Parts: sequence; C-alpha cells; structure tokens
Amino acid sequence: MERTVTRSLPIGDVTVLDLPIPSPGQAGSLSRLVPLWRYVAWMAALFVVLSFWVQVRVDVQALREDLDKAGRAQREARITNDRLRLELDARRRAVALEGVAREMGLGENARVVRVVR
Repeated sequence: MERTVTRSLPIGDVTVLDLPIPSPGQAGSLSRLVPLWRYVAWMAALFVVLSFWVQVRVDVQALREDLDKAGRAQREARITNDRLRLELDARRRAVALEGVAREMGLGENARVVRVVR
C-alpha cells in the first residue's frame, strides 16, 4: 500500500508589478552597500600596491639600460685610453731612440748589420 502526501501553499496571484522596488534615493539602499567598504578598501590598497610595483619595475628597467650604456661607454673609453697609451709609448720610444742615435753620432748613413742566427 502506497501513500502520497502533497502539500500546497496558498500563494495567490503575485505578479512582478506587485513587488516593491526601492527607489535609488532611499536610505535603505545605501545602508545595504555599507558592508562592501572592506572590499573597496582592499581593491584600493591592491591598486596602490600594484601601481607602486609597476613604477618600481619601470625604474629598474630604466636603471638597467643606463647601467648597460655606462658599461659600454666605460669599455670604449678604456679601449681608447689603451690605444692612446700605446701610441704615446711608441712616440716616446722613437724620441728616445733618436736621442741615443744622436749621442752615438749615428745619422742617416748608419751602417746596418744583419745578425744571422
């Protein structure tokens, strides 16, 4: 033997137009949004932190580029300095050899001696 129990609630005729719709100017709608201030505060803090992070990353990239440029300029300056030192040493040696040649009385008619091993 099977029994079924059904219950029904008397709802009546309810339409969408019968439901109360609060107007935007009511104080109740604003009071419903007050608990959301935490989320707004967290989002604002997150935005500030992410903005700061992006700014720092941009500054780091700019500093890295500046350091690379400065490093390249320093290498080029060192190479130029080494070349100038070599040229200066070569000129000093040439002047020193000419001075020794004058002291020895050698001129343009100096005898060249080939040394064979």
